[in-house]
Amino acid sequence: MENGKTKVIECVNCNQKNILNANKFYAKSSKLISIISGSIFLIGTVIGLYFVIQMITEMKTVMGIFIVATGLLFPVWIYIILNKEDQNRVNTFNRTYVKE
Repeated sequence: MENGKTKVIECVNCNQKNILNANKFYAKSSKLISIISGSIFLIGTVIGLYFVIQMITEMKTVMGIFIVATGLLFPVWIYIILNKEDQNRVNTFNRTYVKE
């Protein structure tokens, strides 16, 4: 807090002023990150399954099918990494306290 360890917040509806301590602010997980990672997961999985089905019908080697099937892991990895980094951001902010 630039002006001290407290912040005055005024309600727009009732014009009531509240004084909040700097340590009472908490971060929450971003809904935008959840939506983006979920849509990447769904779209990537559908596209990946399409290519896996095409490769299975064209390729007859086990190794080729295995390589294409591991491509399905990319949307899962992206989903996990985005959600994990967002959770790290929230945890880091919430662990930080202003000394009194």
